[in-house]
Amino acid sequence: MSNLAKKKWFVPLIIITLAAIAVSSLFEKDNGINSEVQSTEQKLEEMCNLVKGVSNARVMITYEKQAIEAFGYDKGEEKISGIAIACNGGEDPSVKLALYELVDALFNIKSTRISVSQRN
Repeated sequence: MSNLAKKKWFVPLIIITLAAIAVSSLFEKDNGINSEVQSTEQKLEEMCNLVKGVSNARVMITYEKQAIEAFGYDKGEEKISGIAIACNGGEDPSVKLALYELVDALFNIKSTRISVSQRN
């Protein structure tokens, strides 16, 4: 038996290290999802700002988790539950319609799940 294995602190240290690695990998997955959401929001903001009459758009996307059973496994999948857009020009009905159509084309969600507002 090696000298390290004889020390009482060595085995708990290994267990704690493995547990810390496992926990940190869970947080990395969450950060990946959060960065993907932020990337989607930024891309949508860019698209909104290309619409005639829109400037300074800000976007927030909310998600709901859907349970999907595939091949006997239950896995959760994120589904967009709503999109809010605040922008200069958001009070104009023609701009609202253009943004509703844009979001519908990109995400295929109902207009009742989309909110367009004038930005302060």
